Amino acid sequence: VIRIQYLDGYWSPWPGGYFSAEGDTSSSLDDPSNVIAGCHHAALIGTISLKEYFCVGTNDFSKKVENSGVLYLSINDTVRNDDSGSINLSITVNGIPAH
Repeated sequence: VIRIQYLDGYWSPWPGGYFSAEGDTSSSLDDPSNVIAGCHHAALIGTISLKEYFCVGTNDFSKKVENSGVLYLSINDTVRNDDSGSINLSITVNGIPAH
């Protein structure tokens, strides 16, 4: 089980507004610049070995994973050349802190 918790920090998918890992809650869930539809623009998203994508956001997120692989985390934005900022997370795998 992977557990991801947003701790603090802000990031931006464009110059100007900054958002928590929840992203821009006023944006359309089907924003054409989203990597994952149904997830707020600029929200924290993840994938395991670039196969299965999921929306993390700011909630205490946990997911049972069937296969091993590399965990990738990113902002929900396809246009990355103007992104800025950073967020801090706590990540555990089967109750053990990830490094």
